[in-house]
Amino acid sequence: MKYIKLLIVFILFISIPKNCLASTNTLTRTREKPLVPDRVIVDENNIDEILLTPAVSSNEKIYDFAELYTEEEEKKLYQKAINYTNNSSIDLVIVTTKDLRGFNLEKYTYNFYDYNLFNREGIIFVIYVNGNKNEIYMGNIGSSSSVVFDVYTDKRINQTLEYIYSDIKQGNYYSATDNYIKTVEGFYNLNKNENYLINKEGKIVKSIPWFELIIFASAITIIVTILFSYKLRINKLPTVYSLDDNINEATMMVKFTKDELIETTTDKK
Repeated sequence: MKYIKLLIVFILFISIPKNCLASTNTLTRTREKPLVPDRVIVDENNIDEILLTPAVSSNEKIYDFAELYTEEEEKKLYQKAINYTNNSSIDLVIVTTKDLRGFNLEKYTYNFYDYNLFNREGIIFVIYVNGNKNEIYMGNIGSSSSVVFDVYTDKRINQTLEYIYSDIKQGNYYSATDNYIKTVEGFYNLNKNENYLINKEGKIVKSIPWFELIIFASAITIIVTILFSYKLRINKLPTVYSLDDNINEATMMVKFTKDELIETTTDKK
């Protein structure tokens, strides 16, 4: 009877939900049901890679296999990812892992996106935790003419990863991921035809091309030169006085202003 009670207590303990670190459920792939999008043609060339790639629900957006976030942090990141996707129609996927399943980081990243049921256009961010060495990768998926490649150029991807890597090195995974989402969202909201970059403070600023700077500087120089030349010309013009204004009509003598008054003394002999 004592053992039965202990067994009941143990069952109740493991069945009660706990506030533990976030985890991700995976689905089971088989050759008969590889669980890939319809656009993926499954054959002997890729079936092994498909079976090695984790199968997940595309609705989760945050796949914390490495358990780097708390449940509360994962909820916040999920909501931000959903908001971005709803506003842009671009899927935003975030993965953390300690196991690349035999792939290199780049291959793992694209396989994870391509072999799960995400949108045709998307961006994926992967944090790979390997002992004391952490690696990150960002991939963009879609047609070469899509907005994904217009907005998330190689330059901007590199800027984004460089900006957040300091947090990654320090183990501030939530902060790094949160800043990642803010950055990609900021790039999307900016005019993608303009040249923007991330400054040292992590803010997105416009970078003026060198030829625009030259044109602007030349225009300012010309304006300043014209104004300066005009001022010099004004200063050099002779002052014109009207004699008519300074003649006393009654005496026909020249009048002086108060400041020009000349005192004279005449001795009568």
